[in-house]
Parts: sequence; structure tokens; C-alpha cells
Amino acid sequence: LTMCTSLRKLVLGIADAMQGTIWVIILTFVVLYIFAIVFATLVGGGIVFNGETPDAAENTFGSVELSLYMLFKLMNDDQSVVMFTDS
Repeated sequence: LTMCTSLRKLVLGIADAMQGTIWVIILTFVVLYIFAIVFATLVGGGIVFNGETPDAAENTFGSVELSLYMLFKLMNDDQSVVMFTDS
């Protein structure tokens, strides 16, 4: 890399940009984790449904891990999470 200064500048520039990208990924994970806890408590725990949790809500938001996975899929525009109804 010392012989090709333009390649060295490119590699150093990519390394500098990765530091900012890592912080964005960490912040996104923290926000998703907080919302996963909220959804697991409110929806998966049945608080939204007055104690009677439907099976679909239990299967989707029953635990923090499931909630985190489903919220990650929704964040990335995976429409298989959304259940469409006729109403």
C-alpha cells in the first residue's frame, strides 16, 4: 500500500467511513431492542388485548427475540409479517 498512494487513500477513507457506519448499526440495534421489549410486553403479554392474547400475536411478539426478529423484518420491508384482512 505504500507504493500506491491512491490505493492507500482509498483504503483509509473506507476505514474512516466504517467507524460511522458501525455506530449507526449499533444505534439501530439498540432502538430495535427497546421496541422489541415494548412490543413483547404490550402485544405478546396481552396488555393491548386486555389479557387475552391471540395466537397470531403470541406467535409474532411472544418473546423479545421474536419481537426483535419481526421488527427487523418490518424495518427491511418484509411484507410477510403484515397480515392483511378483509375488514
